[in-house]
Amino acid sequence: MKNSIKRTLISIFYFLLSLLVLFVSYISFTKQNIELNEYSKVSSVVKEKGLDLNRNGTECFYLLLEDYNKKLGVYRYSKKYQDLINKIKVDDSVVVYFKKNSNAESINIDLIQIESGSQVLLNKEEYEQKYRITMYITLFGGIVILILSYLFYKRKFYTK
Repeated sequence: MKNSIKRTLISIFYFLLSLLVLFVSYISFTKQNIELNEYSKVSSVVKEKGLDLNRNGTECFYLLLEDYNKKLGVYRYSKKYQDLINKIKVDDSVVVYFKKNSNAESINIDLIQIESGSQVLLNKEEYEQKYRITMYITLFGGIVILILSYLFYKRKFYTK
């Protein structure tokens, strides 16, 4: 009797965990199609650019603008930033779209799009792709945890 209650409680815990992971997947799904007018926009001149470490200690590309005194950055899983380094020059006039971040000490890596004149230097689709990857990973993880909770409850995956 005691083992069956323990097994049931563990199964309920895994079930709730799977719901939480699936909820994160849903949030990532809703953030896939970005409307730029819903985010902060700054038109300014590039004062500084380069590669630096963000608060997680990973390398990212950043911009420092004359009219905005926080570093805005882009993190790529591939860690390839040479195209941005080549396209964006110091003293270029750019328009950037970003999600405001309250962490004043580090680089805000929620830079969504960079435009220079009529040219898009960093497309919002790259930012949306990050959420798409997160959605697929969390969706897969949530389904696996849900299946494991069912198997655990049915004693197919239970060790004493």
